Amino acid sequence: MVLGVLIGVKILPIVSEQLLRVLLAAYILAFLVKTKLAPELAVTRASWAGGIFSGVVSGFLQGCLGIGGPAMVIYLKGILSNARVFRASVIFCLSIVNLMRIPLAGYAELLAPPIIRTALITLPAFLIAVFLGQRYHRRIPEQMYFRVIYTLLAVTAMSLIIRAVP
Repeated sequence: MVLGVLIGVKILPIVSEQLLRVLLAAYILAFLVKTKLAPELAVTRASWAGGIFSGVVSGFLQGCLGIGGPAMVIYLKGILSNARVFRASVIFCLSIVNLMRIPLAGYAELLAPPIIRTALITLPAFLIAVFLGQRYHRRIPEQMYFRVIYTLLAVTAMSLIIRAVP
């Protein structure tokens, strides 16, 4: 992930955001279709190569678009079937990437004062949401949890396509 974020932040000024958005949306939609129509084709074992590839792609997308989560979620969903382990893994990976991205975005002069101000203003609501999520996530049945994940991925793909159209 670290390598991908570094590459993504570095080439952000020269890469087509619209193209990346469309490609990411296509990847997400292909995953969702495959999951629904051919679940037997899913990656079900962790591998160094798969993990490294997923980490670099996720980091790259995070560095370029600020949306590295879907690539990582798709890989982790393939290798983790327990909702709690999946949730903890996603939280851990996103925390690492985002903590690393803050100084890189500052270095690349991408953090404007209004963004910092908005982040600080919304921080209490974010922390409350994290607390509530931590407290109540065990009450959600595993099958429903993953249905919500798939729905969020579909909404993300639609949003990427809409934002890619000029």
